[in-house]
Amino acid sequence: LQMARSEIIGETDIHLFGDVYARESENVESRVLQGQTIQTQQNLEWKDQPISLDFIRFPLLDSTGEITGSCASTWDFQVRFGSPHGQTRH
Repeated sequence: LQMARSEIIGETDIHLFGDVYARESENVESRVLQGQTIQTQQNLEWKDQPISLDFIRFPLLDSTGEITGSCASTWDFQVRFGSPHGQTRH
């Protein structure tokens, strides 16, 4: 993001990543908070390059089994260089 940590904390997805990413993320998060585990791929810009991030999101449960939040983890990171014939992985 090329921002200081203090500039990121407390901000929203729409401010950090833009409207399209924020809408997609909000839709997925609402489903996770209903109990679903969801694997997605989302696209955004990083350092002026389009990137594709693969996520798995799942609900966080308290000791009684109630959903108290969600967790998202990125497990694969792909940088796309505009080639229609494939992707370069880093």
